[in-house]
Amino acid sequence: MLSRFLAHVLVAATVLASGGASAEEAVVPLAAPDAGFVERLGGAKISAQFVVGARLGHHAKPFAPEQVAAYLGDRSIGDSLCARVTTRDGRYWALNRYDASRVSAGSARLAFPSHHLDALRAYEGEDVLVRASLVKDCEAGEPGVLLPARGDASPEGPRTLFVYLNVGDMRARAKLSGTDGAALAATACEPTRDGIAVSYTRICAIELPAAIGPGLYTLALERRGLVGKAAVDTLRIWLP
Repeated sequence: MLSRFLAHVLVAATVLASGGASAEEAVVPLAAPDAGFVERLGGAKISAQFVVGARLGHHAKPFAPEQVAAYLGDRSIGDSLCARVTTRDGRYWALNRYDASRVSAGSARLAFPSHHLDALRAYEGEDVLVRASLVKDCEAGEPGVLLPARGDASPEGPRTLFVYLNVGDMRARAKLSGTDGAALAATACEPTRDGIAVSYTRICAIELPAAIGPGLYTLALERRGLVGKAAVDTLRIWLP
């Protein structure tokens, strides 16, 4: 039996990797299933995304479609969920809109009717990233509210939020703050483990304080080149 995950979902997007999902788990449907599932598999494509994915915990096992899952939280921005799934080598991506109105807050899988599951199963779960966001318009590219994909982080134990950035040769830092502006955690973002990546170049591993509870938080992402001032992007993120 799979251990239950404490609910409160946010999507922005990576992957579940704790060994499977319960039969009763809710599945967030595609917003327009008749329009088909938008995806591509082919030659490596350099990512144009800054934040490529976000996930709570690791994915220690090979990829499985049940790993495309996220934490759904505050719906004040709406029920339109935009999810991009990307492989580390840039050979696969999918971008689809989901209807989160049919699923209550909590941990939920995203419908993932891919035609390339055999190819994706050759990847480790860590190398398939999900960026899920609650947005008003999926096509507009707005940041919305970032929802971390579900990894193996336990609600009762230490939790690490992994954020994957595409910043080229720039250095990067990440800082998590409360809605009152008080800093809760910060870290330098490290280069990829082998120095090679197409879709992202830095990994921010943010150790979450035990006192953090379900709610909206602010994630500030700083990038800095060898010269010039740092650029800072600020996102809202839901944490369970």
